[in-house]
Amino acid sequence: DSPSEQQQSELDDLKKQLVKRRNAVKAKQREENLAEAKELMNLGKFTEATEKLNKVTAYSPTAEQREAVRVIAEEIARRRRAHRDLQVSIRLLGTERRKDIMAAQSSLRKNPEVALGMLLEASESVDNPILAANALESLRLLNKPEVTLAAMIAVLRRSEQQQVWPAAMEQDKGIVEKQAPR
Repeated sequence: DSPSEQQQSELDDLKKQLVKRRNAVKAKQREENLAEAKELMNLGKFTEATEKLNKVTAYSPTAEQREAVRVIAEEIARRRRAHRDLQVSIRLLGTERRKDIMAAQSSLRKNPEVALGMLLEASESVDNPILAANALESLRLLNKPEVTLAAMIAVLRRSEQQQVWPAAMEQDKGIVEKQAPR
């Protein structure tokens, strides 16, 4: 019992529709993975961003998507290098020497997209309250009030960071004064 010509034609049409739908789903997944890779990169999560890029390349990307993967991968590599370079600056924020702190802040301001994630992480330091306080100050200097305020509120919510609360309040006051209408 072989299928009739009409049945065979309908089956072929259904197969073509299935292929089109699968391709559309894969295309959507690739676009979502590209967007997520960029977002993760901006948060300093380079390994996770690279994993998303690998998923894009695993599903037959278009030429445009391959180019986007290349651009994002190059930016991740650049930011990884910058991250390594800025680690010295982050360590300097853990000191009490004002000259070292100012030099570190100057270095961090030169690469704010990389410094942001590093400073947010440093602001959560429980072991080194000096580092956390100086990280909050450095965040404010990056001129990203919404991120800085969120970091300060997070510090104030952590009882184990009580030593940093005065610094958080001081930075908060600086942001509020800067944002106030004149």
